Amino acid sequence: MSSPVTRHPATTFIIALLVTACGSQPRPEATITVPVVEETPVAVPGSEGDYTALLDSIHSLLQERQLPPAASILREIQRDKLTLDEQARHSLLWAQLYYLRGDVTSALVSLSLEQLRLSDMSPESRWQVQRETLRMLSASGDTLAVARTANQWLAGSSEPGHRAFLIDRIWHQLQSSSLTQLRKESEKASADSHWRGWLDLSLIAARVAESPDIQVAEIQLWQERYSEHPLAGSLPGGLELLDELANTRPERVALLLPLSNALASAAQAVLDGYLAMQYDSAQRGWEPQQLLVLDTDRYADINTAYLAAVHMGTELVIGPLAKETLAQWAPLQAADSAPLLALNWLEQQPVDSSGLYQMALAPEDEARQIAQLAFDQGARQALLIRPAGTWGDTMSDAFEERWQQLQGELRSTAVYSGRSDYSSSIKAALNLVQSETRARKIRQLMGTEVEFSPRRRQDIDSVFLLSGQPAEARSIKPLIAFHYAEDLPVYSTSHVFSGQPSPQLDRDLNGVRLVQMPWLLQQTKLRQTIKASGATETLAAMYALGADAFLLHWRLGQLRASPNNSIRGHTGLLSMDERGRVHRQLLAATFSGGIPVPLRQ
Repeated sequence: MSSPVTRHPATTFIIALLVTACGSQPRPEATITVPVVEETPVAVPGSEGDYTALLDSIHSLLQERQLPPAASILREIQRDKLTLDEQARHSLLWAQLYYLRGDVTSALVSLSLEQLRLSDMSPESRWQVQRETLRMLSASGDTLAVARTANQWLAGSSEPGHRAFLIDRIWHQLQSSSLTQLRKESEKASADSHWRGWLDLSLIAARVAESPDIQVAEIQLWQERYSEHPLAGSLPGGLELLDELANTRPERVALLLPLSNALASAAQAVLDGYLAMQYDSAQRGWEPQQLLVLDTDRYADINTAYLAAVHMGTELVIGPLAKETLAQWAPLQAADSAPLLALNWLEQQPVDSSGLYQMALAPEDEARQIAQLAFDQGARQALLIRPAGTWGDTMSDAFEERWQQLQGELRSTAVYSGRSDYSSSIKAALNLVQSETRARKIRQLMGTEVEFSPRRRQDIDSVFLLSGQPAEARSIKPLIAFHYAEDLPVYSTSHVFSGQPSPQLDRDLNGVRLVQMPWLLQQTKLRQTIKASGATETLAAMYALGADAFLLHWRLGQLRASPNNSIRGHTGLLSMDERGRVHRQLLAATFSGGIPVPLRQ
């Protein structure tokens, strides 16, 4: 089993080889050496020449995660007896095998064998190789390599479905790239006007704080400059909707927040984030907007507060914050009702949700994302550490659902109820209790002291720490090392970080890999403004939520138009599902020097 790594030293070279090959002319076939997997060989089934059935059987073995026999059969096949398309499929199967083993680098090596021969393959084989190459590049974490490669293939693609796929993939990867990456790439962009056009448009789209009029004008100028670009007639990500949305932007917005009860501090942080974004927008030339703030604690329920806002001429209502308050929501059927952007998620979706949008700092999204992050980095056999209770159940269910979809294996789970059983729960999950028991039996049998070092279970390659509180994570992370698992990568959600940089307090979290919202990883002017006003850093997520509510107040239609559309927000890359729920794609990060920093700048 390959050890999970963030990036193999050879990966950058392989990506460069792939990208270079994508734009190259076909060359005479070179001698190909397929990377060897050391397994016990088995007899190759099927008659000579029946390679389609043989390759199908290998595919079935991979689907069933029967990796050793699949590797043995692949190694026994003589490539010179295969047709060009069969050779392409052979390399694809090797790539899939390596990816399932957690080795993205070798998967890319296998696919690189086919890059110089794409034009000679059948269209179906070429598309399969291209799609799998993009998938492996995405797993490597190099978003720009994915976008750059897809852009080169787009130029030679005529099939509408393939072109739509490539355009969506390019745009999503550019949206997922940091602004630093995009700017650096733009500065060194070659004479390829199409690639430069992609970069320029993505930088325009990233300026979400600009006024609607300015952003629409910038997009129109882009279309004039890049009139021959593949996107000139059909903009990606819903950008073609911005002109209409700008003209119908709500002029009066109401915020419904619990400003008098136990959630008052969090609600005030949401309000401050919204107001800071609104003030910043005024400095950028936005047209004035009327804002009503209603304290939901002064109303009988959310419906009464909502009606009060509507009767005051509100065109968009934002809130409430508490899930319990939102649960009382009953959609208004009147023609003069206003859309509702809730700041939490309903457990049960109403029958008519056309005017309902839901944005939450859903921890379940994070649990799914660390599962994907870890799997792409090579993790396959997991130890899960989680708290007892409803929150732990919810996080565990979300993680396990995604982990099973990826076909990762959950080998053991440690559930703790408090500080007193942190150590014992981890010790039991690592099978150290059994190891110590065996040692005692040996001592009893021999009647003497025997030198003994406990041995943890060896069938895990990663640890998922789903702690809901930073204090828990600070105590548990050292215990993982203490119990002989210091060599395993540890993954967690943003909840292990308080929001307040504390290098000394969080030094024991160094090396933990997590997902984190951009607000806490990027020193933006808006964040500095709020921080200078005396903001509580532990409420950073609430400030970011309020700021994103402002960003979305006129862009909800952009996200609702397609799940593929996205907006760079302060809480993450925002997109919307068919039910009107806003999801966040957070940034991959790691603790270094006691603070979380982006894995990729």
